[in-house]
Amino acid sequence: MVALEYFDQVLHPTCDAFGKASQRLFEEFTQSNDKAADLILEIGPGQQPKAELFSSRSILYVDDSLTMLDYAPSPPNVIKRVASADNIPLDSDSADYVLASLGDPYNTESFWMEISRVLKSEGICIYTTPSYQWSMNYRRIEGSPEDCARFALRNGLVVDLPSFVFPQKDQVALMERCGFQLIETREFMKRDIEAPIAPKIATADIDTPIVTMFVVRNRNS
Repeated sequence: MVALEYFDQVLHPTCDAFGKASQRLFEEFTQSNDKAADLILEIGPGQQPKAELFSSRSILYVDDSLTMLDYAPSPPNVIKRVASADNIPLDSDSADYVLASLGDPYNTESFWMEISRVLKSEGICIYTTPSYQWSMNYRRIEGSPEDCARFALRNGLVVDLPSFVFPQKDQVALMERCGFQLIETREFMKRDIEAPIAPKIATADIDTPIVTMFVVRNRNS
């Protein structure tokens, strides 16, 4: 149900703000890093795939929701597959880059082990997530579980979906356990958001990070 209205900016302005913040972080990364690749895997590409910022001969889009996957454009070099983030239909040691924008719904050890499997040795994963500071602060105000994102739907239903957000040191430790080395982190701050600010974000202090990016290298061979 959430997939049908996820990109509605009026119903879900927080999702829209997070998407724009994540896009900005990916744009900043590609401005100063190598963008060439033979194969890019993107988990949950949505309406604005981050793979479009790179130069790749082949791109695989994966989402466990066909509705969400259908939002993504389909140029000739793109293949789409419905699959879970921890069971990707791709050979081991295949991808140069894995891109995961707002990947908190599947931020588990099984996901990171699967990404380590499909990435080439020294391959790069770029992962963004709602920041821990914003997430925990707002979920306390809202009264929702710490490991869930709450959606109020058009039909009046309230749905809690998985959202695994950790302090940066714990997030890095999770990735390191799965064979990754941290290259860098970046943050998109509330002060950088263009008005109007979504009500859920308006509760945060001006210097609160809203979205965090982790760039990691696969050290498994």
